[in-house]
Amino acid sequence: MSRKARKIIPSLLFLLPFFPFSTHAQVIVNEVAWMGTAQSSSNEWIELSNTSDSSVNLSGWILEWATDTSSPKTIELSGSIGPNGHYLLERTDDTTVPGINADAIYAGALSNSGEKLRLRSPSSIIQTLDFISGWPAGDNESKDTMQWSSSKWVTAQATPKAKNIGEMANPEQQKQNMEATSTTIVGTGSAIPGESRTLALNIGRDKIVSTDSLINFNSAVSPRSSEATASIVWSFGDGAKSGGFSPSHVYVFPGSYVVTARAYSGREYAEARLIVRVLAQDVKITEVRDGNEGYVLIKNNSSTEQKLDYFGLSSGSQLYIFPEMFSLLPLAEIKIPARVSGLTDFPKGDVTLRNPEGTIISRLTKESPAVLETFSVPTKTAPNPDMSRAITSLNDIRVGVLALQTESKKQAAEEKDNKENKDKKEFTRLEIPRKISLFTKIISIPRQILASVISSI
Repeated sequence: MSRKARKIIPSLLFLLPFFPFSTHAQVIVNEVAWMGTAQSSSNEWIELSNTSDSSVNLSGWILEWATDTSSPKTIELSGSIGPNGHYLLERTDDTTVPGINADAIYAGALSNSGEKLRLRSPSSIIQTLDFISGWPAGDNESKDTMQWSSSKWVTAQATPKAKNIGEMANPEQQKQNMEATSTTIVGTGSAIPGESRTLALNIGRDKIVSTDSLINFNSAVSPRSSEATASIVWSFGDGAKSGGFSPSHVYVFPGSYVVTARAYSGREYAEARLIVRVLAQDVKITEVRDGNEGYVLIKNNSSTEQKLDYFGLSSGSQLYIFPEMFSLLPLAEIKIPARVSGLTDFPKGDVTLRNPEGTIISRLTKESPAVLETFSVPTKTAPNPDMSRAITSLNDIRVGVLALQTESKKQAAEEKDNKENKDKKEFTRLEIPRKISLFTKIISIPRQILASVISSI
């Protein structure tokens, strides 16, 4: 061996520890949920990824982090990470990421303003990430996580123990699929041992909704080529189930519900879950005014936005259905104009708000002072007992007449559309005695009392 070679070889041996010749260098910090989840900002988690085709034993490995002003927090790892697999570290306990088993549990929070992380094996430092000046990705509002995507950190919806969004097939199409419903992909699997795991399911973020509201769920599978053959079954967590890519559901009672969906395509399946927090519905009718310039005033008394898709306002035979995508902001109140709703008459002074299934959510009656146009008869002087009884009788008759007029209008419309319907003829025959009886009651009131009442209107 030449003298020159003897000088070069020791130098090369000295440099060997700095080159990633072992599979250790292929284990990286892959995803960081420094912002927590929609359930809690304390639900932080970190994911490691093995980018090699060989398993790596993590016994004796350590992940640590610190800021300029805090002492280091340390996690001792154990077990192994499989080829191209993921290793999930959950803060506090194994419920931080619902439905996914943690590989390690740790204590200590990640600062939202940034940290310096270091991953090291028993023999060397594997990776150092200096983000003390601020996290390069992740969103504290949307709870999208910080993910490694080939050459840079990106912000995307959480994918614990699954491929990051940038690693999925056709990421641009995947992004379009998830614009309306970002999701947490909970896991994929195969119905037959040994099958490859390529199917992924997206069912949206966790939701906060109210009772009696129609909740729309959406889903997407990847790769896109699986959509034609995929079928999806849903469990809504309250005993109800459904199928399809976009089911709807109404929760009756408050609570926290686990919604689970499973997609099947050929011999593969993928499963995803989210949490729906259901709050008590607290929307009330607080005021009504009749006439063409009238309105119905409704108020959201809760601190969360209330969805009123397909809710209904009704009074007598009048009915108005709220359109899809109708929402009421927290603690807000709005007037539904009569010109929009068609609710111009409240003959019984009774207005109800019903959910899509017909259950009454709120009711305002004529006895309520919030009904600005009531049917009591004002008087300029205090009436005597006989006059009071006559006024009450006339008021009841007037309400009855208005109700009868409404029913007559409805009957006329039905007869016009169904002229040959024998049941409608029978209905008309029965209505005539009722009208005669009603006007007989009016005539029976003493003429002098009736004249006095009318003059006071």
